[in-house]
Amino acid sequence: MLPKQQRLTRNFSVVFQKGAKINTPFFVLRAVPAWDDAPRLAVVVSKKAAKLAVRRNRIRRRLFAVAEAAGFPGRLAQAYRIVLIGHATALEADFAQMVTEMEAAFARLENWRFPPRPTEPPQNQAEKSG
Repeated sequence: MLPKQQRLTRNFSVVFQKGAKINTPFFVLRAVPAWDDAPRLAVVVSKKAAKLAVRRNRIRRRLFAVAEAAGFPGRLAQAYRIVLIGHATALEADFAQMVTEMEAAFARLENWRFPPRPTEPPQNQAEKSG
């Protein structure tokens, strides 16, 4: 499991709205450049992917382990906010194959063209209007 400082716990909407989307057979990687130098990662698994909480949690733990085995966060040259969306195929997949897919996704992310990196955290739409 990643240390608490490297886990993303909020601002998922920013990642989903403005982030890069990289599809693999086992997960979808969504990411935006971080506004500070702290890389963070979150894993989400929907009930559509696995009905039972035990299986969703197993997929979540496997994806955290795959990200660590693939070298997160040291493998990335820049800090990102990353959300991994787990698929049901991640439950039975070969661990080494998943690590290879994660490394390839990280490589694609490094080549992604993002707008200039923000210097402060984005505000939610509700905070802007209120």
